[in-house]
Formats: sequence, C-alpha cells, structure tokens
Amino acid sequence: MSQKPCLKSRPLPPLSTVEGLDCLDVGKSANVYALDNERVVKRYDGGNDEEVRAERIVYDRLGHHPNIAEFLGALDDGSIVLERGQVLRAVLAQQQTGPDTIPLRTKYRWVQQAATGLQHLHDHGIIQADVGCRNMIVVDGTLKLINFEGCSIDGEGPRSSYEWFSYKPSTPRATVQTDIFALGCAMYEIMTGKPPYYEFKGTENAREHVERLYEANQFPDVARLPLGQVISDCWRGKFNSMREVMGESGTIHIVAEHCRRSSHGGSLLGGE
Repeated sequence: MSQKPCLKSRPLPPLSTVEGLDCLDVGKSANVYALDNERVVKRYDGGNDEEVRAERIVYDRLGHHPNIAEFLGALDDGSIVLERGQVLRAVLAQQQTGPDTIPLRTKYRWVQQAATGLQHLHDHGIIQADVGCRNMIVVDGTLKLINFEGCSIDGEGPRSSYEWFSYKPSTPRATVQTDIFALGCAMYEIMTGKPPYYEFKGTENAREHVERLYEANQFPDVARLPLGQVISDCWRGKFNSMREVMGESGTIHIVAEHCRRSSHGGSLLGGE
C-alpha cells in the first residue's frame, strides 16, 4: 500500500502543462485529462463554481477511503488531481469482446466495494445521485467511486441525475433509496455486461418508458443471475441501507465460494 503516499507526495503540475494533456473523458461540467499513468486532472467548465465547491466539500468530508478515488490536490484554477483507474464500464465492455472473462469472485468483490464506498458517502450526509458503472473505476483490482460534483449534500437537491435505465421516480429526487436502486442496476451490469433494459437504448423516450416500467414494478428477469435476489431487493425497496446490501451480498458470496471450493475438494481455508 506504499503507492498512495507516493502519489500524494508527487508535485502538482503547473497550469501550462495541463493545456497539452490528452483528454480521457468529456463530461457535462468537467473534462478529465491524463496527467500520467496514475493520475488525472479534472478541469471544470467555466461557470460551474457550484460543482467545484460541491466536489471539494465531498472530498474534504470523506477523507481517505479505500473505495473512493483519492483526491491528490487542487490547482490554481480549481482543477483537481485524482488517482487514475479504468472506468468499470470499459472493463465490462472489454469482457464482452475479449477472450478473457472476469471471475465471478471478482464481481462479488466489486459489488461489496461499491456498496462500502456508497455507505461511506451516506454516513457523511452525501447521496451520490448518479450511481453507476460510469462513475466507478478499478485501480489495481479495487473498485472506487468517482464524480461527486452533482451529489446531494445534507439534503440539498442534486445537480446530477441518474442514467436513463437506473432511476425510479422518487420524492425527494435523490435519497438513500434511489442510490440503492441505482446500485441494483450497476450490479445487473456487472453481472451481465449490459445495463437493465439495454434493448431500449437509443429509442425515443427511453427514459420515460423505462421509468414507467419501474413504477409498475416491472424489472428484468434476474432469477438466474448471481446475486439476482439482491438485485431484485435493491429494485423493490427491500433494503434500508448500503450496509444491508453489503451483508446480503456478502453472505451469498460466502455460500457460493463454499460451494465452489467444495466441488473442487477444497475448503474456505484452502487455496484457490
């Protein structure tokens, strides 16, 4: 774990250096640039002072956490330097087209880490309000949450919105329950490689159509999916906290791992 103090101690770049960096992602309020192999610079668009303020508040409040992308410093123009990882959605997409598959135990671990990071947010009065695989990165095998400029802080209205397939209309618009619902959608994507109701992507009024399905409690079939019951319970409002999600998914993981090892003549205390 010596890498993180090393990252933190590296000098921040001058603003003139940032101008020539490769752009990795273009967002609605900020762009992300590659500083080096382990760090990125997030530059906010002009006129987004509230987003800058919100993200700094979130990072100041959260401190260091193993499932939150690490804040490494700020530049004079308000840009922030963060640790770099691979966006989870891109990792899952590579699985769809590449020869290698992601081990199920890795997916279980990612689900646990996502719920752990979100519980840390909720414990500090923060609702992410845009939970999804696009806002999760993998760093050395560990899942971490990113993008907090649109969060709901201490009950304030969020500036972000959930993706078209991950929101069931709610009042207030962003709550612990809406984050849990969206985590269920992220879990579905982790397990299948595609988000729920992917077949509607690009169709007219996809968001409105899917939201109506959710309001009618019509969800994709998850009966045969790993963690299918947990996903269903996220969607149907059975959990009151991310901690409950962690407990249920962790129990299923232990049972599944026990069955896997038993079928190979091993035990939970044995090797792979």
